[in-house]
Amino acid sequence: MATLEERIAAAQVDTAELRARARVDDALWATVSANITNGEGQLETIADFGFCHPADIDACLHSLRSSLERARVGLLYDLCRGVCGLPPAMITTGDADVVQHDENLVPENSAKRRKVSHYLDPVMDGSFVMMDAADYDRYVTELQTRFGEIDDDNVPTREQLSGLKSRVDAGEVPYVDLSVFTANQRERLKSVRMSVWGLDEDGEAKRRVVSRCLPYLEWTVNFRVYSLGMIMLGCGKHADFLKYSDMIGKLYRTYPQYWPQVLAADENMRVGRLSRYKQTSNNWGDAYVKAATDSAYWLEKVDRVVFQLANAGAGAPSKESVAKPKGESRSREICFGYQNGRCEASPTQFAQNEAGPVKDERPVSRLTTAANSAVTDCLGGLTNPHLSTRYLPHGIIKFKKLRESFERILEGRPQVVDAILSAEDPLADSVVRCAVEEGRMAILRVAGGCSSDLLPTHECSPVRGRLLQLLVSYSGDWDSDVPRWYTDGCPVGLEVPIPVKGVFPTEATGLEPDSDCSLSFIDGSSDLSAYSNYESVEDNPDAVISLLREEESKGFCTFYESLSDVQKAVDGKPLVLTKVAIVPKAETVPQKYRLICDARRNNLNRHVVVREHLVLPRVVDAVADVCHLMSASHGDHVNAMVIDFESAFRTLPLDRRELHYHVVKVENYYVLFRCLIFGLKSSPVLWGRAAAQATRLAQLLYDSRDPDCGRIETFVDDPFIAVKAATVGLCRLLMCIPAFLWLCLGYRLSFPKRQVGFPLKWIGITIWTVREGVVVSLSAQKLATICGVVESVVDRRLSLMQTELRRLCGRLSWVGHVVPYFNAFTAGLWRRLSLAEKLQQAWVPAKDLYDDLR
Repeated sequence: MATLEERIAAAQVDTAELRARARVDDALWATVSANITNGEGQLETIADFGFCHPADIDACLHSLRSSLERARVGLLYDLCRGVCGLPPAMITTGDADVVQHDENLVPENSAKRRKVSHYLDPVMDGSFVMMDAADYDRYVTELQTRFGEIDDDNVPTREQLSGLKSRVDAGEVPYVDLSVFTANQRERLKSVRMSVWGLDEDGEAKRRVVSRCLPYLEWTVNFRVYSLGMIMLGCGKHADFLKYSDMIGKLYRTYPQYWPQVLAADENMRVGRLSRYKQTSNNWGDAYVKAATDSAYWLEKVDRVVFQLANAGAGAPSKESVAKPKGESRSREICFGYQNGRCEASPTQFAQNEAGPVKDERPVSRLTTAANSAVTDCLGGLTNPHLSTRYLPHGIIKFKKLRESFERILEGRPQVVDAILSAEDPLADSVVRCAVEEGRMAILRVAGGCSSDLLPTHECSPVRGRLLQLLVSYSGDWDSDVPRWYTDGCPVGLEVPIPVKGVFPTEATGLEPDSDCSLSFIDGSSDLSAYSNYESVEDNPDAVISLLREEESKGFCTFYESLSDVQKAVDGKPLVLTKVAIVPKAETVPQKYRLICDARRNNLNRHVVVREHLVLPRVVDAVADVCHLMSASHGDHVNAMVIDFESAFRTLPLDRRELHYHVVKVENYYVLFRCLIFGLKSSPVLWGRAAAQATRLAQLLYDSRDPDCGRIETFVDDPFIAVKAATVGLCRLLMCIPAFLWLCLGYRLSFPKRQVGFPLKWIGITIWTVREGVVVSLSAQKLATICGVVESVVDRRLSLMQTELRRLCGRLSWVGHVVPYFNAFTAGLWRRLSLAEKLQQAWVPAKDLYDDLR
């Protein structure tokens, strides 16, 4: 028998003579040549064509248009193989009496192919080569040697394993549709064959395809078959695929009614995203482990989707289905949604007080309001964060390690707890500073990271943005933008849009800047000799400059002496000046002031685009929390603490592209703010998102211990923390946990304003506990102020300015937090205020307010 070299040399001749015998013309040969070479060359000799693998020729034959062409090319292929000393490969040319097949050269089943759509993925075209039966038996034997006797229904068939192997060998993602890649494959194929036929819209006979959602139990069985196939091919360990299957099982048990959403997330993971976790040094099993532990993905694709679907289907009455009452009937009904001056929802009838109108006692279960209950389709965090954390289930589990680390730090240093609860400046104590640094290391150790994550991330903010980012990713929190704001600066909706993350409800109007007004830009050549601020600033410039110098020392702003210097600092952009005023803070000795920037007068607020609005807690929320803790079965000690975030708005640095809108002029100085200012329309929402995230993270620490051990409510920058424990010492430690977390993240807390223990004052209302429940009260001074305004209208029939009416409505609504009956009377006032704004009335006649105020 000739050697291989001799056969190759004998076949180095042109194919023209053999093509003439097989009647393969030039056009057909060009098609075959382009198919075999993928358009990158030509088949010039008999050896080029004869030594091609039969599987490649089979694929080429499938691409030809007619049976005659396939027959001629197949005949030419076997003629070339004969010259090359190879046996015929086509079943139409083989002759057992003449040709002896060499099984080492051509496997018996090399030409057998199966469709991908039948065995792997119904939406994919193409085919794969069946593996040899002996190879399949070897794979099965090895599997049984490792795991013992396995039910045949759980072992992938020869077709399934061949298709899976073809994808693995090709370096593709080993995705299979588990509604096709099933156990008991023959029964599935039989059901497909026996499926009914029908006529389509064109009258053509078509097999009816019934789309269905794969049930969870069927998914688990089919994934088990798939896992065994991957194990047989050496693509992973059993534990790898079991971890992924357990993850899907946990999601199913958490959201059994939302299995279609879990299934969609699983398919999206396996069909595309899985390749991201595959490294050259590991196998597909490792990729499945990483996929199972990617909590951010499952939170985004499952938890958040389920949250939105659940609230979308809550059955809230539509506005169209309920007629809106008009006139006096509307003012006689109660709605707690009037605080913003407009009510879009249908009014809510006030339930009659079952306990008696004199004592005004109401069960905690009745202390929910329409405004709070209407806002259920967002994550939240300022109001009832213990409800928000239900949608961060992975965070509750993972934060257990962090809470235990914090508890060890605080238990080992009792003086840290004492300092947080009583010291004027806890961070002045070196022991507290060491504990805070140890807490940051605990975050780094639990959430993963490097030493650079411990450092402040922006020169204008004390908050450690990268450390916050670690916790956000670790907990799976939705709002991934806030940590970036502390690193790169936040947008305010002027130059850069504010992304929406579903934290607060979105506005239906005001999503576009007002094109009817313009901004007054200035530059170095502008004449500002006549420019002035409000009288409170012009009359007391030294106090204003002193206040601004103090903020400059904290990195919040920068002084400049000329407009040209400011323009250089903002990359040469034209500037917008904002007028400022100062408002004295109540009960401060020596007198302190709050700086207010009027972004309405220069039309900045009319150009700001902010799509969300804040949802703030009320006194009834804090009362409900305390009552719930008092009724909890564990422990006897309930306590509370109130503490402010210091310079809350100022901790958020600005995106550099927004700086030229944040300039004020005082005396001969120009002050460029590098952080959020009071008075800009978007500032409360931006800080609200940051505060909501800080509150959610703190609430996760409580929930990781016991859902009933602690509750937090945060009114803008004023958290109310209530805890319950078996001992006084544990109660004190639990109160410190949120504050300790915030200190670790870099937030500054106003410890001089801190209140520990009942009674305490929160958002102007005093709260304390008695054996029967919780008592709240208003200050006599504020009640006297409200009564004075009411008497001026009722007794002297004096008209009110629109601004005075708004202030009165706000105060009465604030009183309504304690005495809900007040809301029955303020509803009509809010309605009249809304009408005054619509008609642009500066004054509201007393006769329009008399009935409600009387």
